Amino acid sequence: MKKGILLCLSILLAADLSFGQVDENWIKKAAVDRLVKYVKIDTQSEEDVDHVPSTRKQFDLAGILFDELQVLGLQDARPY
Repeated sequence: MKKGILLCLSILLAADLSFGQVDENWIKKAAVDRLVKYVKIDTQSEEDVDHVPSTRKQFDLAGILFDELQVLGLQDARPY
């Protein structure tokens, strides 16, 4: 699960680079803004739970990542 989320974050943070000639400062700002949006989501896990994700809050981040990947055109993205 952690590797999957890290991969999604990497794709989404780099997604702004795929739109051709764009101001480098804009790309950096967009990546930082997107990262800040993600880290504001409380994803603390539940202790003593044997399944992942262990809390509903973790599903919130997964849902946002799924939606953004679909907007970017990723065909095989699937909701958790």
